[in-house]
Amino acid sequence: MSLRVVQVVHKQFPSVGGIEKHVYELQNNLDADVKVISPGRFSFKLPFFSFVIIAPLLPFRLWKEEADIYCSHGYGSLMPFYTAIVAWLKRKPFVFTIHGYPSGEGFKRFALWFYEQTFARVILAVATKVIAVTPIPISKELNIIGNGVYEMPYCGDGDCLVYVGRLDKDKRVDWVVRAGAKLGRKVLIVGPDDGAKEELKELANLLGADVEFMEVHPDKISSVYARASAVVLPSKYEGFSLVWLEAMGSGVPVFSTPVGEAPSLFSKVYGQSAINYIFTNEGRLVRCLRKERNEKVLRRAREKIQKDYRWSIVAEKTMEVYRDACEVYR
Repeated sequence: MSLRVVQVVHKQFPSVGGIEKHVYELQNNLDADVKVISPGRFSFKLPFFSFVIIAPLLPFRLWKEEADIYCSHGYGSLMPFYTAIVAWLKRKPFVFTIHGYPSGEGFKRFALWFYEQTFARVILAVATKVIAVTPIPISKELNIIGNGVYEMPYCGDGDCLVYVGRLDKDKRVDWVVRAGAKLGRKVLIVGPDDGAKEELKELANLLGADVEFMEVHPDKISSVYARASAVVLPSKYEGFSLVWLEAMGSGVPVFSTPVGEAPSLFSKVYGQSAINYIFTNEGRLVRCLRKERNEKVLRRAREKIQKDYRWSIVAEKTMEVYRDACEVYR
């Protein structure tokens, strides 16, 4: 009989986001009977936090599910807390997947501390197994399983600086706008607004930058990379961004701050040239973007991504963790 897996997430694909895409691909690739559940009606999102959703009816929905294992995603989300409580009451294994370790300033920093002292303590105490896409500082044994990507069409002749992701202040998309203005390059910003879009528009107008905002269905993301001369992620924090893999798999140079899995991934994929694709400030970003495109490095990176970072591999590794978690309860 196939393993019955319930995956609980704050939003479901085709909502734009790395967690949503990861869960969707697990649903399609796991050798199991997978059901994905999100908050649904009678739930509401807290302001300033993209995936902190209050869903008082969710535990009752989960209780009705006949599952062999309960799984949930996202450090900082309440979905794992609801799922952990139900799994504990039903005496079923619970697997918690962490997609990144958030950071913040001011009120966000206090909120993270509060989450760590309350909800996270319960989640980690109940968790039978913990999966993380990149090493993070928590006192629990981690199973490191990164993200994956399907084979991407080659895109090698775009003319835009491209940012893909949520328009959130922690993503520092303003760095891309200023870089585009300094270099006289068109900037394409792709993703849903999470509170920063109006400020970015004002900045673009102030600098006289050529900036286009758009949203696309995740299945059409290759059309975005086809317009890219370079992809830039200036985030304050990331876990294992799908954008890195998608851009590399498309043959497009991707530049990132040294967050999450970026240093390790870039070293594996770009080799000794990795230093040319990592930046820590706006000046360094502009200097990196001014360097000549190295087609040999980009071609080798694309080949490695297609070989080593497939969703089928992610699903196989994840399934091993799920089976091990179930053994604890036999």
